[in-house]
Amino acid sequence: MGLEGLSFALHEGLVSIRRNTLMSLVAASTVAVCLFFLAGVSLLSVNMEHMAGTFESQVHLRVYVAQGTDQKTVKELETKIGQVDGVGSVAFVCKEAALERMRKQFGEQKDLLAGLEGTNPLPDSFEVRVEPPQKINDVALVVEKLKGVEKVQFRQDIVEKLFSLTSAVRGFGIAIVVVMAGGALFIMSNTIRITVFSRRREVGIMKLVGATDSLIRGPFMVEGLVLGFSGSIVAAASIFALYTWLFEAVTSSLPFLPLVTPQPLLIQVSGAVLGAGAFIGGLGSAVSLRRYLRV
Repeated sequence: MGLEGLSFALHEGLVSIRRNTLMSLVAASTVAVCLFFLAGVSLLSVNMEHMAGTFESQVHLRVYVAQGTDQKTVKELETKIGQVDGVGSVAFVCKEAALERMRKQFGEQKDLLAGLEGTNPLPDSFEVRVEPPQKINDVALVVEKLKGVEKVQFRQDIVEKLFSLTSAVRGFGIAIVVVMAGGALFIMSNTIRITVFSRRREVGIMKLVGATDSLIRGPFMVEGLVLGFSGSIVAAASIFALYTWLFEAVTSSLPFLPLVTPQPLLIQVSGAVLGAGAFIGGLGSAVSLRRYLRV
């Protein structure tokens, strides 16, 4: 198709949208609604994945140093722990720091610890981060055998439940995105098919008077592209505003809940929505038109 053909397709496509206002609004609105929900579900899935990863990253081993261990052995122990396969980081926590942390945890009841000022019973320890967190049990088995280690502590039952929960969350997130994507594509393609079907006589007449397939297909593809892109603009703007508002509302009321910050996530999602709208609109028109070109 040459420049003249492109000009004809563009002109006829825009004229057709104006001429079939109701069907155009229905098609664009359907695209907007479907892409809005699909983008919303995708954002939900991304945040669920982010939360799962954040909670998993907070899982760590508490390695208690045996009483009476000298500083040289403690330093050597720190080095050995850091060399264990799966260990991401090692942080030494002296008994004084551990007691101060306990005071903060007790809050207004910190006076209960007043008797420990002179005799701090807490041992020195290491906080060990494991990467990936799923290897925490293997790392614990190795670390507890090292010289100078009195005990390795982590709530295995809670950790295993956490990993099961995060795995289920990830699977659920992927599943709802796939289901929503399939549903959105089905609804949008059928809406575009209805739009083309309502003008099947026009296509038949053009075909009978000698118009080529590319000449007939051009205006419909332009129409599909414009309607798909228009709907995607509405969807992208709506999801951008809604997610920004929800992010601010949730972080102000539930600051402990880890959410993905709006930017650059929303820019990526909006770009994907705009591209998907135009692509589905144009491709849907071309595919739906194919059967009516066989005259």
